[in-house]
Amino acid sequence: KVWSSFSSDQNHFNDTLKQTTFYKPGGKKNVMYQCYTSSTCSWCAVFNPAMDAFITSKFDTICAIKYHMNFPSPGDPMYTANATQNTDRMNYYGVNGIPVAYADGLIQFGGYTTASLPGPYLARLTKGSPLDITVVDTRIAGDSIRSNITLNIYTALPAGSYVMQVEAIERWIHYASPPGSNGETDFRDVFRRAYPTSAGVSAPTAVGTYNYIYTYKRESNWIDSMVYTTVYLQNNTTKEVINAGKARHYALNDVASNSEALTSKAPVNINNSYPGFIKGNIQNDNIESGYNHENFESSFPPAGWTIINPDNGFTFEWSPVCNGPYYPGTKCVKMNFYDYAATGQMDYMKTNIFNNVDVSDTLKFNWAYSYISGYNDRLQVKVSTDGGTSFPFTVFDKTGSVLATAASTQYTFVPVSPAEWGSFKIRLGDVIVGVQNISSEIPASYNLSQNYPNPFNPVTNIKFALPKAGNVTLKVYDNLGKLVSTLFDGYKTAGYYQATFEGTNYSSGVYFYQLKSDNYVETKKMLMIK
Repeated sequence: KVWSSFSSDQNHFNDTLKQTTFYKPGGKKNVMYQCYTSSTCSWCAVFNPAMDAFITSKFDTICAIKYHMNFPSPGDPMYTANATQNTDRMNYYGVNGIPVAYADGLIQFGGYTTASLPGPYLARLTKGSPLDITVVDTRIAGDSIRSNITLNIYTALPAGSYVMQVEAIERWIHYASPPGSNGETDFRDVFRRAYPTSAGVSAPTAVGTYNYIYTYKRESNWIDSMVYTTVYLQNNTTKEVINAGKARHYALNDVASNSEALTSKAPVNINNSYPGFIKGNIQNDNIESGYNHENFESSFPPAGWTIINPDNGFTFEWSPVCNGPYYPGTKCVKMNFYDYAATGQMDYMKTNIFNNVDVSDTLKFNWAYSYISGYNDRLQVKVSTDGGTSFPFTVFDKTGSVLATAASTQYTFVPVSPAEWGSFKIRLGDVIVGVQNISSEIPASYNLSQNYPNPFNPVTNIKFALPKAGNVTLKVYDNLGKLVSTLFDGYKTAGYYQATFEGTNYSSGVYFYQLKSDNYVETKKMLMIK
């Protein structure tokens, strides 16, 4: 309350101002941009670049979906790939002209420009949300995607008819030549399919944590590393999108000539034995050339790669052989175990740095090895997410007879056919769990929150606060104290963060997660029930 202090007016009944403020629990707000476009629409080609650039710049707080239409003339291949559901989403808003977009289902705008795009976004971002949505995608069974969705409602929703929409989105589709009449060849955040239908499913409104799992097939014309799941909760009565979430948290820039953000290191435990060969690759979102790879055909070590031999030996040699099935050519790297005498020595071959790598991308390589009893050579492949400062994620670790891909020999082993090579690939998200900043505020003290949901199956979220920058580790242990997973090990600036623990490959039971930074150490218990 405030009132006048004017001495001649002491009657506070008619000179008082009063404001009442109340706060409700809420979640991190993401703004939903639903855009309607077509490769046959000339005005779409004019306005889409500004929209795409804006979405990319706000990718951490915008969930964008582009629905493709069959007008002004038919033939858009992204429409015809799923004409029924694209039409359903068009009819939902009564769209009869494009380009047009809806911010959270309430603010309609078209003819968007760099100057006009922030308005709808800021208007909705400041509204807050009584809930948040977490989405984690996992690749399974070769061509399927399992989406694990956690809906946290902190404040009961007001009256309305609420549905949860689950939609598969392709971040980037590139055509060598324009598929329509407007000249566009690149399309962002394209709607592919809604599950189980375009009508969505009834959503809860009461306070609580709700978990859903949707498994869907990645269709043959979808680029695997580009597909991600977006989920939003919408009130059909008002068409307001209350909040949205997505499994992809990394915006792609246009393809560059090289890639520099993820570093891989392959340490090899050397014993006195026989030579092995390796041919490696890190695949990311550079779909213009298919993937980023190194086939060692032109030189060794390749540009940006380094060889680290503690004894200055010649562990790694450039060699002409019959290559493995993943890669063409005739050159690979030979690991000369045959006459290497430093038993137990760790030597390293370290790649250059790769940019724009997403957890949905794939790392794959071929290796060849001939095993002789008693000589347990070892090959490990590890991944760094901090530019090579640390390598906490081991994606491959085999030794001895388990490493072998060919029959034993008493002589120097050289593969003579692709059948003598082993093949390995893994989705990076299966071993690397992202830690994301969820607030720009600086906390007053360290804090490790209780995971949610708890109990969980199989995904849970862990939030923590850092009052100052420094080295941080977040690790998960089983009830015997054995390390299960390193969620993060590296440098973080001050702020609020959230990590995700995926327990698909672990059994039910009690687990402990521990945060260490500076002199702060805290451990908490969580329960997984399958």
